Amino acid sequence: MTETVTAKIDNDEFFAIADSLQDKHVIFHKFWEMGKPGFSDKIPTAGVIFNKEGEGMIFEFNPKFWNYLDDYSRRFVICHEMLHLILNHGVRMKGVRKSNRQAVNVCLDIVVNHLLVNKFGFNRHKIKGFEKDMLPEGAEPHGDYRDFCWVDTVFDPKRHPEMLETLKGRIPPDNKSFEYYYNLLPITPGGGGGEGDSGEGQGLGSDSFDDHDGLKDTEALKEIIEELNEDMTEEEKSDLEDMIDEHFQEEKLPKDGSGQGDQTAGVGAGGFWSFSKVDNVPTKKKWETIIKKWMLKEVKFASRDLEQWVRINRRFTILPNDFFLPTEMEVEDLYEEEGKIKVWFVIDNSGSCSHLFDRFAHAAASLPSDKFEVRLWCFDTMMHEVVITKGNMKALGGGGTAFDCIESTIQRVIKKEKCEYPKAVWVLTDSYGNHVNPQYPKHWFWFLTTNYMEYIPKECIDAKQVYDLRDFE
Repeated sequence: MTETVTAKIDNDEFFAIADSLQDKHVIFHKFWEMGKPGFSDKIPTAGVIFNKEGEGMIFEFNPKFWNYLDDYSRRFVICHEMLHLILNHGVRMKGVRKSNRQAVNVCLDIVVNHLLVNKFGFNRHKIKGFEKDMLPEGAEPHGDYRDFCWVDTVFDPKRHPEMLETLKGRIPPDNKSFEYYYNLLPITPGGGGGEGDSGEGQGLGSDSFDDHDGLKDTEALKEIIEELNEDMTEEEKSDLEDMIDEHFQEEKLPKDGSGQGDQTAGVGAGGFWSFSKVDNVPTKKKWETIIKKWMLKEVKFASRDLEQWVRINRRFTILPNDFFLPTEMEVEDLYEEEGKIKVWFVIDNSGSCSHLFDRFAHAAASLPSDKFEVRLWCFDTMMHEVVITKGNMKALGGGGTAFDCIESTIQRVIKKEKCEYPKAVWVLTDSYGNHVNPQYPKHWFWFLTTNYMEYIPKECIDAKQVYDLRDFE
């Protein structure tokens, strides 16, 4: 009797993964939030699939494989799948003969794995290798990194002495293209290379750890990348430009028009990625982006808590009933029923902050009113509430600064209005005030015009919720 293995990703893990991917590059974070994780024992390890209409992206994992991996290795596998998408590797899988499939898979993985280490900072030695019972059927463990494809495991002279002459006794560099590695593979009679008859790639002794079949839907991928093109800043994309120029697989059909364009694919971003000239001097982000990032996370989290997963976007109605995808549909009735997310914006009245009041007020007003209940305050030694309107808003009060009046006002409002503690308290200040002991310090976020930290709660500092405005535009 076959053992049933289950796995799941709950809210906390979903957002923990999103945060860790953001540390590698914003594009991994965005891909993760655009897709939906799923589990199926129909694939041996991991892969990406699209629905029949090419809309809706599922990062699919074998539950046994997922449970086997540790957190670091899971992140590596997720980014591995995404990098195949970013580089349009599905083109290489179109029309590949079964006899040549292994060679193509291996060469694609060599490119992806070494990019993840060399460009995105993964540590190869922290990635968990597979035990023999975790390998796909028919695969054999090799070396210290079983069933992962690296230049020193695939091009191992001990395994392939026939490559010694080609490689001149040396392991090839780890920063070359798919074509470079593909052309180095040993020739086995009758193997069949791509759409030709060169016979390359058999008898490698290793194969890709993931399933590349789902990558073939390049039209679906094109729509997703077009959306990312609009969503990402030029600065965020510029960091990827060299990699995409070198490794992106652009589909080109053969001259006979047969439609089998796999091994005639070339390199180039084609109609997928677009880049604009960006100055070499890095541009600082606006501090408002911190608020926007928090807002998006809270909206997604609230949407999940309100079971928005069952409200499927019309584009995804074709998916099977056991798949659940996030949607951008408005759910005002649910928010009205459960209560909006309460957020306070509090700005110091001191002269060093007064010039930022308009921007701070507009940041407060930018939170969607259907999902957030926003209150704007100014403070000195007392709190003064400001009505948020589309017209001019002016700070009230003036004089000394006392942070404890913020907490005392929150507690007074909670008691009087019988409401919850604010989900977020955004404070913009020069940081010269007095000590404050918030009931929920991790709900407080600080923008500082100085580097003075004496009165900032330690819990906020430890949670990295203190931002130096000098680091921003």
